[in-house]
Amino acid sequence: MENTNLYKKMYDVMCEVETIEKNMQVGNYKAVSEKEVFNKIKPLFKKYKLIIFPVDGESEDNATPYSRTYNDKEEKTIRAITQLKVVYRIVDIESGESQDVVGFGNGADTQDKGAGKAFTYSFKSAICKSFMMFSGEDTDNTHSDDIDGKREEPIQDYDEGLPVSGNIHYCEDCDGEIHATAKSSVETLIAKSQKWYQANLCGPCSGKRYKASHPDE
Repeated sequence: MENTNLYKKMYDVMCEVETIEKNMQVGNYKAVSEKEVFNKIKPLFKKYKLIIFPVDGESEDNATPYSRTYNDKEEKTIRAITQLKVVYRIVDIESGESQDVVGFGNGADTQDKGAGKAFTYSFKSAICKSFMMFSGEDTDNTHSDDIDGKREEPIQDYDEGLPVSGNIHYCEDCDGEIHATAKSSVETLIAKSQKWYQANLCGPCSGKRYKASHPDE
């Protein structure tokens, strides 16, 4: 049987590596940081004398023009989305045996960071899937706007009756896209955060500013 030594080591890594929770908040989504993946997998790769590196890949770039409001000014821009399929090779440096694993990643950015984001995500997905590191909620079986059963409705605003423009707006604190909630449209969220904090903020960042300004509550 080929790669017997390598497969044994990969099995040992899988058994010893700790599971990982999606505990990094990115806008309305939970994610796993690259640092956390490295910190859990690197000691075991060193212990079993394994290395991993990219050997091949495919990429596809798409650009979508859109309008966004920033500092009360509407501007035209382009969102670039990079889709990557990266082949990583795991090598046992003692036996020379190797095994290829595949990671997929998408990266969206208005400047030039889309490819880097996609590459980072492809590495995390290759490692975490290959060694079964994920635990907790399975968001792949859930609509991205329906985490924990609370789906956000981006169409109707129930608070202010403000019109929904369809433009994309970005939070000035986290740079993430501002999403509507079940009770407030994007325009309502922006109007309230402008009134309270003189900035365009997403719901989570507005909450953080409120807590910072009301520490005794």
